[in-house]
Amino acid sequence: MMLLKILILFQALCLMLVDNSGEQQLTLHSATQSTTLYYNGIGTSASNAFDGVTNGDFNQGYCTHTAAGDLNPWWRAQLQQKSAVSRVVVYPRTESRIYAIGGVMIYVDDQHCGTISYESGISFYTVQCSNKVGSTIKLSKSGEFLMLCEVKVFGYLPGLQLFRLGQVKLL
Repeated sequence: MMLLKILILFQALCLMLVDNSGEQQLTLHSATQSTTLYYNGIGTSASNAFDGVTNGDFNQGYCTHTAAGDLNPWWRAQLQQKSAVSRVVVYPRTESRIYAIGGVMIYVDDQHCGTISYESGISFYTVQCSNKVGSTIKLSKSGEFLMLCEVKVFGYLPGLQLFRLGQVKLL
């Protein structure tokens, strides 16, 4: 009887920790990139990739761009807190060199989520991260410059249980 009471209490406690709000956009800060291109007075700061503007026209000044000649470019930002990342949405440059988004690899800490494959006519790319837990988002590429116009990260905040496909995952 006592064991049954303990199990019921434990189950009630676990249910109190469930996140009923579901997936949410996670906050990014402290962005850096391997190099920075300066072009006709347009700055291409790493923070441009999470300014909330999805405009893919590089000439409007909303995108990041590593310098030409950087053969292993990367962009990195910190999450506000360690979280389970479900997906990363990337908005590429759209007025020129739109193919350059192909080959961009996405990581949560050092865990590889996936690689973007360029497709004509796509305005944004979603890469699933399968609730990888970490505090840093990194996008990298080899062989040429990296251009990003917006990066949005979605997932779950720490301290919650995720009930997905019958599995329980503690963060």
